[in-house]
Amino acid sequence: MRLHYGVELIPTLLHEELDEMDGAVVMLTWEYPPNIIGGMARHVHGLAEALVESGREVIVLTSACRGAPEYECVNGVHIYRSGPLHESEYDFMRRVADLNMCLFQKGEELIRNYDISVIHTHDWLTGDAAVLLAENHQLPIVSTIHATEYGRNNGIHNELQSSIAAKEKKLISASNTVIVCSQPMKEELRVFYEARDKDIYVIPNGVEFEEHVTTEGRFHQMRPFIFSIGRMVYEKGFQTFFDIDIKNLKKRNIQFIIAGKGPLLEEWRREVKKRGYEDIIHFVGYVSDDERKALFQTCEAAVFPSLYEPFGIVALEAMAFRKPVIASATGGLKSFVLHAQTGLLFEPGNPGDLSTKIRTILDRPELAKQLGANGHEMAKELYSWKHISEQTEKVYDQTVFIKKMEGVRT
Repeated sequence: MRLHYGVELIPTLLHEELDEMDGAVVMLTWEYPPNIIGGMARHVHGLAEALVESGREVIVLTSACRGAPEYECVNGVHIYRSGPLHESEYDFMRRVADLNMCLFQKGEELIRNYDISVIHTHDWLTGDAAVLLAENHQLPIVSTIHATEYGRNNGIHNELQSSIAAKEKKLISASNTVIVCSQPMKEELRVFYEARDKDIYVIPNGVEFEEHVTTEGRFHQMRPFIFSIGRMVYEKGFQTFFDIDIKNLKKRNIQFIIAGKGPLLEEWRREVKKRGYEDIIHFVGYVSDDERKALFQTCEAAVFPSLYEPFGIVALEAMAFRKPVIASATGGLKSFVLHAQTGLLFEPGNPGDLSTKIRTILDRPELAKQLGANGHEMAKELYSWKHISEQTEKVYDQTVFIKKMEGVRT
């Protein structure tokens, strides 16, 4: 029986007879490899290289990164890095403004030297530079909104959050087209960001498929283990692990490896020590790409306990490695983790429910294997970067076409 994957594809109004745009795409993003902070860097990297493979010219404009050159061309992608000028600036919004000024100045130079057809910015952090460049040169903007301040915090509660939400609204309003990665994100923009009249398309994240992975490394002696990875912030839900059925799971000789950086890392490490869980729960901090792949390759299952998750690309990565996924039933995770088909879902923030799902995976190896196989099949069919880039190209072509028609009418 064919699985229903629950993915909304490009709407039919994207006409196949539209001419392809001729010029290059400029992508603005605050993070890009080797500067990897969250999932955005991997998203932009995968999309950029897939677009180049399809014949598009792609220019990535991103923040400077220590050890990385100001310009390089990697796998056909032109990468330019600039700013911020004051890395030690304490005020976050000032630092973002500084970055946007640097990116705007570099963008002006790029537009003089390249034939640019569309600007594609990723989230509000580079939105001001994108909007100014588009206004100065009458170029269309496509914006991918990866997450929102409202969603991350379950509302707006302070002045900083209000300032960020205002930036997000400004970018969404100025964009010709908006892309989100899941249907819940689309509804979030419609309801909380006054975007009911905006063209919003749902294009999920993509994932890479690894053929050969080295499994030796510093975690080699910790098997068997459950793996989880993400930014160490409240909304990722890693605090749920503290109240799972540790006593029962410890008898099964299972450990938990949780990877990632973020502001709560040291606090959660202290909590592990306070509860006496040092021999079963391991917050290991940053892991390299090779280590991350090895952990996916060798884990018994991957758990993603997010309280808020616009998409959840790391869960898709686990599926690419044929691993059974246990995820909280929230946001974009529900669009591809289909309960008892491509993974198991549990109630967000419910450690008892999570414990039950972990025991199910450990006690029923044939089910675990089948869930991993189903997830891999779905990921291969619907979430390859080739498939995602094809959808994105249609959005580019339509956005450029509509912008041209607006110019003709005026």
